Amino acid sequence: MKNPVRHVVILLLPLIIAAIVIAVPSSLAAPLDVHLQKVLENTAPAEEIPVIVTFRDDVDLAKLPPGPRQARRAELVRTLKSRAETAHRSVRAFLRSRGVGQGQELWIINSLAVTASPEIVRELAARPEVESVRLEEIIRVPRVIPEQVTGPAELNIKLVNAPALWTMGFAGQGVTVAAMDTGVDFNHADLGSRWRGGNNSWFDPNGEHPLLPFDQDGHGTGVMGALVGGNAGGTYIGVAPEAQWIAVKIFNDAGEASEAAIHQGFQWLLDPDGNPDTDDAPDVVNNSWGFEDSPGVCSAFAQVFRRDVQALKAAGIAVVFSAGNTGPSVNTSVAPANYPEAFAVGAVGTVQSATEIAATSARGPSACDGTIFPEVVAPGFFVKTADLTLGGLFPDAYVFVTGSSIAAPQVAGVMALLLSAFPSLTVSELEQALLASSVDLGAAGPDNSYGYGLVDALAALDWVDARELSNTPPPPALLQTPADGSAGLPTTLTLTWRQPPDADGDPVTNTVQIATNPHFLNPLVISSIFAASSDLLLGSFGLGACLLPLGLPGKRKSWLLVVSSGIVLGLLVLVSCGGGGSSDHNPPSQPVSDLRNHTVSNLVAGTTYYWRVLSQDSRDGTSISGVFSFTTAP
Repeated sequence: MKNPVRHVVILLLPLIIAAIVIAVPSSLAAPLDVHLQKVLENTAPAEEIPVIVTFRDDVDLAKLPPGPRQARRAELVRTLKSRAETAHRSVRAFLRSRGVGQGQELWIINSLAVTASPEIVRELAARPEVESVRLEEIIRVPRVIPEQVTGPAELNIKLVNAPALWTMGFAGQGVTVAAMDTGVDFNHADLGSRWRGGNNSWFDPNGEHPLLPFDQDGHGTGVMGALVGGNAGGTYIGVAPEAQWIAVKIFNDAGEASEAAIHQGFQWLLDPDGNPDTDDAPDVVNNSWGFEDSPGVCSAFAQVFRRDVQALKAAGIAVVFSAGNTGPSVNTSVAPANYPEAFAVGAVGTVQSATEIAATSARGPSACDGTIFPEVVAPGFFVKTADLTLGGLFPDAYVFVTGSSIAAPQVAGVMALLLSAFPSLTVSELEQALLASSVDLGAAGPDNSYGYGLVDALAALDWVDARELSNTPPPPALLQTPADGSAGLPTTLTLTWRQPPDADGDPVTNTVQIATNPHFLNPLVISSIFAASSDLLLGSFGLGACLLPLGLPGKRKSWLLVVSSGIVLGLLVLVSCGGGGSSDHNPPSQPVSDLRNHTVSNLVAGTTYYWRVLSQDSRDGTSISGVFSFTTAP
């Protein structure tokens, strides 16, 4: 069973290194997958092959440090882009020298999409910085099955209990959702007003419709209708009708999505306007597509989008996938829905019962890790949703459809409702709320047909409510020394603070943040795990990087990466020390029981620094101390 709550810390930082071209040992040559080898053998020398070139030097995205969601997301985007720019430089130069196009930058997975001759492909695989070269995959639009209009239109909305949250004032307002699909017909009366608009809300990596949302097929329009559709036709068709939407048209007008287009779509969602400082990424992304031609598979080719999903979740974006229409046999899970990081949604609904598992809904267990699959189910039979308007000619066109493609956006919509009520919920908390509160169907307990059960928006809200009420966040840390505003300090000094005890008795972990700006935004991030008292080295060594093992005798060593530059304008150091917190000021009178400290070395002379301490208890309650500043001597 997947554990939806993970407590992790990551080292995230840009790598400042020079690209060095060296002779290629045979042991470093990137392996060519069997499929690509066969294609190479049967391709004429003058013909070209589309491939994905993946580079070495990966970033562990599962260990994102704590902090405000936007700050973490911005740093993640900068790190991924910087890593790709450095890693790809020599290969881009090689491609230029051979007269080959530069390829499409896929910084989200540290890869390039290249179309080249067999000779160039083999030379790319032989380069030491290349980890792998594989043939680019193609995915086709999944089919939803139109149904004859003979029944009620809103049964699906009632089944997931969305109206119960609407009456409480939670209908998705303040939340941005996204779909990676065939596009969206924004001329539809139920969808046009909810599009976010601007130049950061629509992306067509195929270049067919670059300016405004468009859908040639209708699949994506139907998906978005179930997610945020309004009531222009007299009844609401979407679970979160007050949420705003953005979209990526990964499928071209012929109904095909190349692997490169999908990677581009994922990375666009991380940073829609190309500026990490703006908070324009979506909160929830729906994906009603997958490798339905290969059910029950989790091979290397099926995992080509796993890094993308990991990156979005590391950035605090919930990622929902349709389980697939490959049932009723067991072991028919579909990638990417069967990734450990994905949240898979199966479909319920038959002629006999609205809550009976659909015959076509994919069955588990997950082919990737053997866990329960799907995670949950939602209505996927006879669901009324938006249809194509034919350029606005029929602005209130509707269709009734069946399939897991229409079930998934309803779960994404429930997530949007929960975020409307509790904006600070993390992705793992969203997932845990749905798993813990779903209505059990089929055999008692989680199973590989219904997963954890039918999603219930009100039950999920109640679960979050009870959890929020049962946990008191830890009190903010009380900063001690150096005193706020101290000046003329040495470049090595010890920071001290007190951590008051948690009211619930939970253990509290501290994270120290140090920056050269009072907002702690756009920092260079340096992270490492330490005991309650520890040493930290900072400094200015020009453009360079080194790894220093730090630790006490008998303790497990923690690795601290020191990266510095004399022209760095913002520096943030994240160090897990055992506490976290959220408050604008230090409370003047709280019980104090734990004095903690942290030594910082190699500070830059004549520089003003700002520092604070984040506190986090074992149930994810958080608080932040006030901010102190100090200035080192010239």
